[in-house]
Amino acid sequence: MSHDAFTVGLVATVAFAAPAPTSLGAAVLVDRTDRRRVLLHADLARAVVVALFAVAVVAGARSLPLLAGVAAVLESLGALHRCAANAVVPALAGDESGALEHTYGRLATAEITTSSFVGPPIGGWLFALAPALPFALDSLSFVGSGAVVATLPAIAPPPSAPLVEQAGSKRHAVIEGCLWLRHHAIARRLLALSVLSLFGSAAWAGIFVLYAHERLDVTGTGFGVLATAMAAGALVASLVVPRIVTPSRSRTIVLAGLGIDTLGACTLAITRSPFVAVAALVVIAGGATGWSLVTLPARQRLVPDELRGRVTGAHQTCTFAATALGGVAGALLASRVSIAAPFSLAAALTAVAALVACRLPRDLGAASTLAA
Repeated sequence: MSHDAFTVGLVATVAFAAPAPTSLGAAVLVDRTDRRRVLLHADLARAVVVALFAVAVVAGARSLPLLAGVAAVLESLGALHRCAANAVVPALAGDESGALEHTYGRLATAEITTSSFVGPPIGGWLFALAPALPFALDSLSFVGSGAVVATLPAIAPPPSAPLVEQAGSKRHAVIEGCLWLRHHAIARRLLALSVLSLFGSAAWAGIFVLYAHERLDVTGTGFGVLATAMAAGALVASLVVPRIVTPSRSRTIVLAGLGIDTLGACTLAITRSPFVAVAALVVIAGGATGWSLVTLPARQRLVPDELRGRVTGAHQTCTFAATALGGVAGALLASRVSIAAPFSLAAALTAVAALVACRLPRDLGAASTLAA
């Protein structure tokens, strides 16, 4: 539909921006209804949307506005699904030490393996047969996910959570989650890490295809190698970090991850070698995955169960907004300064995030006792 990297990057920006204004309202459902039902409905709704898009592809109705609209709807439904999933996982993982880290590690391993190593080859092969086939299979995957979710036990909202029936009470519920996040010092710092890091990574992610072509002089297979390098780094981190994290090491792992992310972004800002870029991408993806597998369980432990959906929704609203704005900033820097400038911005923001992380407690597991 388009070979212009800037245009494709804007489509991705639209997709990430779409859930920002709706995440807060949708998150109220997670704290007020059966969370399993929210997961199931989100999966089935995504199955319908992708199936309709497959029909549109067959009919020849392919355009960037349509793609942007479908991506925005899917990302909004995905945000609702992640919000519910993050509220459900702590209840299913149990209270044993390290159980939440190991659970999120296994989830990350499964997601990276399927989305980066299994899905793309199958999708490419199906696309060569017929452009609509990958979307048809994707629709079936959401149906399968819903079938798995249906086997979970009902996960009702906490007894202390009253039903939200009026607009005023819904607004109050949203505000309650935002205020909790605002007044909890450790949760605020964890949010700052995510916002800074995602703004920086989004700045270069949207123009990465153009960077690879113009700066590294790679196309086709070479770009596939770069993408595989990122997936490999993330996969290794998802396997290793849950096994080495302990309460006394949590802040150290976060700082190490942010530090190597900064180093990797600096390297990409100055190198012209595709081989060096491969190593830098492994480092960046591994570092980002590693520190997120520490901070996500830490945040989940901080938040009371009755607020988990709304706090996650508030967190997602901020991170989606940061991702969208980062994509725009990166496109502007690439077009007006240089194609490598977004990586310099990412390095600077990740370094600032590391300074914020220095103010985290050494043991993030004990962070729930701290407040602003």
